[in-house]
Amino acid sequence: MKAGHNRASGSPPGWVVLPLCLLVGCAGASLEGGPFSAPDAGPAGLDPRFDRVVVMPDDRTVVDPVQDPFEGSCGRSTIRAQALPVDLVVMMDASGSMKQRTSSGETKWEAVTGAFDQFFRTQGAGLSVGLQLFPLTNRGAVRDCSTDAGCGIHGPCDRFKVCVSSGKDCLSDADCGGSECALVGRCQTMGGYCAPAGGSCSTNAGDSCTALPGRCRLFETCDVNAYSSPKVPVTALPGGAAALSSAMRVAEPDGATPTGPALSGALAQAAARLKSEPSRRAAVVLATDGFPTSCSPQGIRELAQIAAGAFNATPSVATYVIGVFSPQEASTAASNLNQIAVAGGSDKAIIVDTGTNVSTEFLRALNAIRFAALACEYQLSPDPSGLVDFGQVNVRHVNASNKVAYVPYVGIPFRCDSARGGWYFDVDPAMGVPTQVRTCPATCSLLRSDPGGRVDLIFGCKTIVID
Repeated sequence: MKAGHNRASGSPPGWVVLPLCLLVGCAGASLEGGPFSAPDAGPAGLDPRFDRVVVMPDDRTVVDPVQDPFEGSCGRSTIRAQALPVDLVVMMDASGSMKQRTSSGETKWEAVTGAFDQFFRTQGAGLSVGLQLFPLTNRGAVRDCSTDAGCGIHGPCDRFKVCVSSGKDCLSDADCGGSECALVGRCQTMGGYCAPAGGSCSTNAGDSCTALPGRCRLFETCDVNAYSSPKVPVTALPGGAAALSSAMRVAEPDGATPTGPALSGALAQAAARLKSEPSRRAAVVLATDGFPTSCSPQGIRELAQIAAGAFNATPSVATYVIGVFSPQEASTAASNLNQIAVAGGSDKAIIVDTGTNVSTEFLRALNAIRFAALACEYQLSPDPSGLVDFGQVNVRHVNASNKVAYVPYVGIPFRCDSARGGWYFDVDPAMGVPTQVRTCPATCSLLRSDPGGRVDLIFGCKTIVID
């Protein structure tokens, strides 16, 4: 592939070209090998042509040159790349199963809301969060019922039944191989569930199996538009922490799990935010403790398709997934939720085991998602007094061990190399004025694996391109 557009200094105004620039390889050679091309580092781990790093008050990093083999052939100036500010739209499962206890004795809901509260309060500038809970209920809907008529327009009334012989869910005796499919009840004295309802639980007088009430099928709303409206609109942290935490504290977990419309609504929220704030980045965090039990779609494949559609759209919205499950459920949960996460552009779902400290592990998951969402897109700093040659922009990665590597330019995302990665502008310079630098998936993965590293943008030397 040829070098990027080599627009002259008469390029569109509004972009910084500092008087000095640093770069290795001003000859514009193509790169081969791994995702980064790393020049030999000097004793301090820096490129041998640079002797010191000066960190400016505005967090720019300027590296002073010592020996530049291309001296006089290109400018010399470097700034630290600033990740795009991020908006996270959280869609939080508040179904009845969130009342289940963890190994520490607190409910899932108590552990998760505690983690969110700490996360909201400890974030710095650059991150904003919006919130909605699911399920939402239809206005005027009745939850409990014994007959279809009791639900009115929100029926039918779903009664909970199991095969008496096996405990398997059923609708009729035919589902039980001819044995009885009976209503589920609760033992009045001993506690716990029982079947068939109406019978006795033990020899204790009065310990009967009292039928559980049914649930009106349309108690929870399946309207995507309802989930597209936030409970708490996207708000900057840490200033918005109080409103977000309060909204979670006052909620009472109840109802089923309409994951399909909830995920669609959250993605619609994030897409709308990006259209109104194109200089930001947006992603959805789906946090759940179960699989879909109401509304359509309920299949994992269909949910993955929803996530993939949003990730592949313009603007693109990624989906991150956190699951809270028991040790017995964790393996199946990971297999299913990974499909949604990968389709939505994230590496995999994060499963929090209820046998661990759920609050601590959930907070760890949130921080991992925050870093992942921030890692791979960077701002080009505007300067009304400067110009930029978009054929003389380079991206450098300095890892946590202070090793230097240069990322090759690929021009457009479709030319990203699956092994070597690369970077590209958000807008082809031949078509408009770029405002962002974006990295390819392979490069992004390496950046995410190095939270202690940094990315520099280098101006004034011919762009290094992938061949």
